[in-house]
Amino acid sequence: MAFTKQSFCVLEYARTSSVVTVQRRFQAQLQKAPPVFNSIKYWFVEFRASLLAEDVFCTISKKKVLQELNCFCNPSSLL
Repeated sequence: MAFTKQSFCVLEYARTSSVVTVQRRFQAQLQKAPPVFNSIKYWFVEFRASLLAEDVFCTISKKKVLQELNCFCNPSSLL
């Protein structure tokens, strides 16, 4: 499985919460110059935001389904 440098950095940052540690591991494992501090933070923030947006969407969808099921199971709630 091939990782992009962004995914490597996001995973490492999620594990360590340290940009310096991410940079050191990147350089040690991939034998390349590590991305800059701001890039690593940006990639992580964007990834986290996309997860939160997906979670909010799933939560809204689940609530809607539960409401519809409640109406279906409880005809009196339609009144």
